[in-house]
Amino acid sequence: MKGKNNKKQEKKESFILVSYSLRKLKQSDKTRFGYALKGRGGDEGVINSLRGFTVGRNVLIIPLSSRREMKEFMGYWGVEFREHSEFIINIKGVKKDKS
Repeated sequence: MKGKNNKKQEKKESFILVSYSLRKLKQSDKTRFGYALKGRGGDEGVINSLRGFTVGRNVLIIPLSSRREMKEFMGYWGVEFREHSEFIINIKGVKKDKS
């Protein structure tokens, strides 16, 4: 078929990079925070509900649309965090790690 674009549409979404520090938390609270963030024993963590993922130690990538919920979560735990650059990711090209 001439004139038709057969290329699939790729979904793009704005994300932000977030780094955080647990230095002000007691060791037991650091552990509890990790479970709440990443999940434990088959329970999903908040990172799943935010539709984000970890990219390194104490570094997350979350959709810009989940920013408010992330701030509330970090505030609840008293965790210091910084938001870094906003960027756009081609969703089809992102492979989510299950760890």
